Amino acid sequence: MTAKELMRRYEMHTHVEHGAFLERHDPSPSAGRAASGLMYYYVSPGERTEFHRIDCDEYWCYAEGATLELWTVSEDGHVSTARLGTADGCEPVILVKKGMVFAAKCPAGDDGTFLSCITVPRFRQEALELFTKEELLARFPALCEFYWD
Repeated sequence: MTAKELMRRYEMHTHVEHGAFLERHDPSPSAGRAASGLMYYYVSPGERTEFHRIDCDEYWCYAEGATLELWTVSEDGHVSTARLGTADGCEPVILVKKGMVFAAKCPAGDDGTFLSCITVPRFRQEALELFTKEELLARFPALCEFYWD
């Protein structure tokens, strides 16, 4: 199946960061925050997600489709990119550490990228912090490459 077919198969919904998602594992604990969470995530061809920060570690695990660029900004403003996939120069799993500002970018083409995101501990929507393009470019000019078409 293509990444786009997988997105349809799992009836994924639009995500606030862009892309589509479906939460698959919600180990609701009897008390407190679950130790982990899992969602399927799809990024369409040519799509960029919003830069954001969360309060947990997040593993991005490639499943199918195009190679995905994952952009991160460290606490000191250093911008890095990594490629998620199985082609040369890619990694099939990338860890984004708690508190890191990050976003993803899928190349234009016939298919998007289908992946799983595993959070440790479980992601909490109220802890999501989104950033605007203008705010980021003012603080981190090197991110202009992310927005360059």
